[in-house]
Amino acid sequence: MKVLITLFVLAVLGLMWLRHENGNLSRSFETANRVASEQKATIGMLKNQLSVAGQL
Repeated sequence: MKVLITLFVLAVLGLMWLRHENGNLSRSFETANRVASEQKATIGMLKNQLSVAGQL
């Protein structure tokens, strides 16, 4: 009986750890997506400035 309880506790702890890791990955992906969006906007502005400079 003690073995079953120990295995159950280990399984619950494992699931909690996986959930924690999943949360960390989600936050990392959100941050990376935000940075990529900002870089895309910056590239768009630079292309526009280059186009305007080429017309002068």
